[in-house]
Amino acid sequence: MRPVGTFDQDVGKDFGDQFAGSVLIEEGDGVDGLQLGGELGPLEFVEQRAGGAFEALDAGIGVEREDEDVAEGAGLFKGADVAGMEQVVAAVGEDDGFAFLFPAAALLDEFRAAVQSCHRTSVAVQFQIMAETLAWLMEGDPSIRWQALRDLKGASERVVRREQGRVAREGWGARLLGLQDLDGRWAGGLYNPKWTSTTYTLVLLRSLGLPAGNRQVVRASGVLLDTGFYGDGGINFYVGKHEHSETCISSMVLGVLAWFEVDDPRVDRLADHVMARQMADGGWNCRYVPGRGTATHGSFHTTILALEALLDYERFRPARAGRAREAQARGREFLLVHRLFRSHRTGAVVKAEMTRFAFPPRWHYDVLRGLDYFREAGAPADARLEDALALVKSRQKADGRWVLQNRYPGKTFFELEEAGAASRWNTLRALRVLEHYNR
Repeated sequence: MRPVGTFDQDVGKDFGDQFAGSVLIEEGDGVDGLQLGGELGPLEFVEQRAGGAFEALDAGIGVEREDEDVAEGAGLFKGADVAGMEQVVAAVGEDDGFAFLFPAAALLDEFRAAVQSCHRTSVAVQFQIMAETLAWLMEGDPSIRWQALRDLKGASERVVRREQGRVAREGWGARLLGLQDLDGRWAGGLYNPKWTSTTYTLVLLRSLGLPAGNRQVVRASGVLLDTGFYGDGGINFYVGKHEHSETCISSMVLGVLAWFEVDDPRVDRLADHVMARQMADGGWNCRYVPGRGTATHGSFHTTILALEALLDYERFRPARAGRAREAQARGREFLLVHRLFRSHRTGAVVKAEMTRFAFPPRWHYDVLRGLDYFREAGAPADARLEDALALVKSRQKADGRWVLQNRYPGKTFFELEEAGAASRWNTLRALRVLEHYNR
């Protein structure tokens, strides 16, 4: 989207004499009906002759012109409310610098009518794009459909549950379940190979929303606990190599066990272990071991794994939810201090990879994943989320969709989506985040 910009007073002074008395409004044509000298509307004229980004309309009122391929030649505004446009009209009417646009005061009412007509058309276009986007999402895998029904279409719980149940019988979920080994594992491994091992397949099934109680998943979860549960309360698949459990792996396994509601006392010990590994800054780091680890600062990657796991655990074990909520609040503050992707010292982007949205994210953090957790946790609006929300919004294409910007190399049973192409996963997650925060 290209910002329209502000009317500059100096422009009015420079060109007022040349164009005074030349404003002609053709009813029903919106802004394109405002003609200067029969050639350009005032916005187009100022944009071409003055150039630059015009701040008042963009920052103060949030007006943007639609991409040409969405509404070619329509001169539409997006994101502008009529009340905001009234402010523009009032400002224009009061400032002599804008007099060249309105040689007759009576034209202000006509300008207002034109802007309102333009706004109504813009709203209609936006609704059409949203309707088409939702229809496109509903043409996807059951794992996409049930979440779109729940988060974007406001469907009843009965309808959502019915669609969610299809994850085990159709599409990606059914394919993954069909690839399970006879011993309950996937690809013969617990944590490796990435991304086809038992751990990462269960993590993906959790992301797809496979319902709890699936017998194949219960069996595989038992394999993870029986093989990996360690004396320190965490998960350690590499006893001969590592003296302590790794928080990143422990968090991923906790998230799987909690989502699938594996009723085993070791799950509670695992949750206690993850919470005990939280650092002083509120984050988590795979290299941190209390009293022995070398890490002194939380990791975005490990932190998002722990936060997602504790949210699932909180819901699975409501009687023990208090500590999990407190730990999450501290973890969210860690991310907020960093505005979800910036250095808390310099404000610089910590890592460019965090600004490119991937699905499945595996163990990696990115801005969209972080925001989706905040939404799922019901975290309130916070000014420190603004940079991240603006980044997500800026990545939306003219057709209302988001693309798959990143994919992490490794072995897969099959690809869910094509890198660089429109992504239902990213579109679903971005839309529900922006809707939650009223963007």
